[in-house]
Amino acid sequence: MLLKDIMTKDVLTLSPNDSLEKEAELFVEHGISGAPVIDAFNNVIGMLTEGDLVRQQKPLTKPLFLMLFDGAIPVNLKKIQNEVEEMGATTVAQLMTQDVVSLHEYDPVSEAADYMIEKNINRVPVINDEGQLLGIVTRHDIVRATYLEHHSGADAVESDE
Repeated sequence: MLLKDIMTKDVLTLSPNDSLEKEAELFVEHGISGAPVIDAFNNVIGMLTEGDLVRQQKPLTKPLFLMLFDGAIPVNLKKIQNEVEEMGATTVAQLMTQDVVSLHEYDPVSEAADYMIEKNINRVPVINDEGQLLGIVTRHDIVRATYLEHHSGADAVESDE
């Protein structure tokens, strides 16, 4: 079975300039937990999830300092800087995950399942040869397809008897 066979084609997409407040409202209204962010050419440039929005509400990590030559140097300054930036984010572009891997519409479902398990993610954008978004595959889509495939196969066996 291929991704094109099970993907959701009517995908709610986000723009990088949209406000986070607007997108949180859309997630609630549509009962979704994440959506791809696309550019003007329908290319996937990021992904925004409920996890991103929840992480923004997390309290700032208390910095650890290394004492060196009578001075304090913050340990893991980059992590603290990223957390401060996330807390102050107001647009999708400021909070979205940018290193999103998309799969091709003719990739097998097993590849999406493997990728989701390996990266601990819940959704994968599906693209065409030009790299444009065609749909999205979620863990739920894979479970549903497996269930339907199993039951349609069982029905065919029962009808042969």
